[in-house]
Amino acid sequence: RSAIQAKQQLLIMYEDERIDEVVTILQAMPTDKRKDILAEFTTEEEAAKLAELLRRIGEGMPTTKLIDEASQNR
Repeated sequence: RSAIQAKQQLLIMYEDERIDEVVTILQAMPTDKRKDILAEFTTEEEAAKLAELLRRIGEGMPTTKLIDEASQNR
C-alpha cells in the first residue's frame, strides 16, 4: 500500500513539473523500496513517465544539470 501512495505522490510532483526532484528522491531511496514503487507504474501513461525518469537517472540528472549550470555561471 505504501508503494502505491509513494507512486501517487511522485506522479503529483511529476505533473507539477518537479521532475528533477522526483529523480533526486528516487536516487536517494534504498533499491528495494525504489523497486517496489517503480513496479506500481503500470498504465501506459505511467510507463512513459517512468521511462523519462529512468532516462534522467541514467544520464546522471539532475546532478549533471547542476554541474553544467554551475560551470556556466563562472
